[in-house]
Amino acid sequence: MAKRRLVWIGTTGGPHLVVPEKHAPHWEGVGEPSHGRVVQARFRSDPAEPATDYDRACDVNDWMGVIRVGRGRGVVLGDVPLLAACHEWQGRHYILRWDYAPSEAALLKFFRSVVGSLSPEAEVAFRHPGGRLLLLDSSDTPRNWLFEHSAFELPAGSYRVMMSRAAAGECGVIVYEWRRSNAKPGAVPDPAARRFSPICNSRINLSYP
Repeated sequence: MAKRRLVWIGTTGGPHLVVPEKHAPHWEGVGEPSHGRVVQARFRSDPAEPATDYDRACDVNDWMGVIRVGRGRGVVLGDVPLLAACHEWQGRHYILRWDYAPSEAALLKFFRSVVGSLSPEAEVAFRHPGGRLLLLDSSDTPRNWLFEHSAFELPAGSYRVMMSRAAAGECGVIVYEWRRSNAKPGAVPDPAARRFSPICNSRINLSYP
């Protein structure tokens, strides 16, 4: 297999989370909430145990959603679990999700050929305190990492996070672009966005093969 340029992050079966490094220590993944904190969630990875932050991430029933992490916010990337990677291209920041492609080189070539014509299907607004944004498996615990994670850096400010899809021939990619905006924090409803139930594991296996 050819060496890959990007750091591709998988999941244990649930969604990815993008969270400012400043707030990441407050995310407890599949761990039992600490210090008496009570989590409210409809989805339950283990109905016999208290709800977790991972369960909250699995409650996101769209392509993405903004949820509270400590005193800040994080962005959950929903839909079928796929490999995801941070990618900077022509001065803009993206997260790419590998739908299908024979190689990373083919996927990146395809992305660069279509990025100028992508039409957003969903959008959220997100306030970033500045610094690194971490891309991780939402089942992970940043205070005691279990799996690989990745990061990119953006200045403080309000951002539009826009999701688009493209597919042709042997390549398909899902694209999340982070663009500076004066929009207020919170989700921006998109009536055209596809609605679905996220695919999350009811039991988490905390080990990669």
